[in-house]
Amino acid sequence: MDIPVTISGFSEDGLSDMMTNILHLQLNEFTLAQLAIAKVEPNSEDTFNTWDAATSAWKEVTLPCYRHENNKILLTPKNIVRKKFFFGANQFLMRVILERAKKETAYTTPKGKTRYRITKKDLKNAIPKDERNWRYNYINEKTESDQSFLKDYHDIIPNLYYNKAMNNEELDNFIY
Repeated sequence: MDIPVTISGFSEDGLSDMMTNILHLQLNEFTLAQLAIAKVEPNSEDTFNTWDAATSAWKEVTLPCYRHENNKILLTPKNIVRKKFFFGANQFLMRVILERAKKETAYTTPKGKTRYRITKKDLKNAIPKDERNWRYNYINEKTESDQSFLKDYHDIIPNLYYNKAMNNEELDNFIY
């Protein structure tokens, strides 16, 4: 989950491939369950590695699967399908690191309102941008010096994804 905000060039494809490998067993089980509903039998077997939580190690399994034109089919529950990341490096920078820095400048007016001495835009403008990957370098520097930025990020992520599944029409438009 932290990779897209800390490694330049790690795109949606990289995360998608990694997540598919991690969730391979569960996606295979979901696919077989959906096939069973349609009364379609598995037509092949596949051997792959899966994470064994009991032993905290990868293990090799061979399980039934369904293939079409020799390609293994893995279905994904539509409630977890996303068109894009809701949270990348820039969102991490703005919503976590610079938000905290802004809040550190907070003060209360005589009328009891919270105000800030600096904006996130001003804070972002003050970051040196000499290198091509300045954003990732800055994020890594900040998170290495203060791991609590990642905890804040982990706390924010569920709210961004909660109830954001694509409906049938959006999913059809995206796929077809």
